[in-house]
Amino acid sequence: MPYVNLNGEPLDMRTLMEKGVTQRYLERKAGVVARKPTKKNGYAAPPGTGPTDKTCRDCNHKRSLGSGAKHFIKCELRRATWTSGEGTDILARTPACSKFQPKE
Repeated sequence: MPYVNLNGEPLDMRTLMEKGVTQRYLERKAGVVARKPTKKNGYAAPPGTGPTDKTCRDCNHKRSLGSGAKHFIKCELRRATWTSGEGTDILARTPACSKFQPKE
């Protein structure tokens, strides 16, 4: 079954598909199509609401997962929402939140 346009003229679908693939490749190469960086949002409470001189690094709830070159820092209070992605990570240098507990 040949493909036709609205005027009944035949279409060469192979050529049209190749043009689309080439166009998407060129856009990606030029930086037009880019993913937004993932925002690390695994904090138990808004960062900066805890003690002023403390960070997540000093907290008892901070967990470091993984081994070798890859490790991921998570908050133990948000364990139920942990995923395998960056979205539930935290930054150790972030100011402490209101749920801060000093390391024992």
